[in-house]
Amino acid sequence: MSKTVGVLIQKNLNYKATSQAGTEYDAYQLVYRNERGEIKDWTKPVTGLKYKPALKKAIDALEVNDEFTLITEKNAKGFLDLMDVIKGKPPETVTSLAAPAPAAAPASNGYKSTYETPQERADKQRYIVRQSTLSLAVEVLTASKGKLDPEAIKALATDFENYVFRKHVDDLTNDIPE
Repeated sequence: MSKTVGVLIQKNLNYKATSQAGTEYDAYQLVYRNERGEIKDWTKPVTGLKYKPALKKAIDALEVNDEFTLITEKNAKGFLDLMDVIKGKPPETVTSLAAPAPAAAPASNGYKSTYETPQERADKQRYIVRQSTLSLAVEVLTASKGKLDPEAIKALATDFENYVFRKHVDDLTNDIPE
């Protein structure tokens, strides 16, 4: 979550923005001066306000020359979403309107990393292997017997999984011809 303090220069709730592809869309626009004196522009599709009536009300309440705080958060696609607009300087603690994000250790620069941890990657890899071994077990048992027993599928899938991760697998070197 990020906080940006600014002074409103212009507010336009009926703005026609142009995408990078060159198409026009309905948007809202906030032009403001940040704490470093730079002029900034916050333009987003107006459709997002339809699902956040409290945010729309907060933007409506802003007047030119009002000092305000933008509370933003990166979404799953990596784009910044406006979560809240508060008149005045940022409060010490801000509660997000969005569902809480999973906890991750902040990087040294204060920004939260969106990369998965090594443990999350290992877990994901295990899930992928388990799904594929279940599919393979179903295929093998279908081809060999015709009738499927859930216990037999799980047992065969576990054998495949153990082979992939080299767990409890008998020494297979005697299978290699010399």
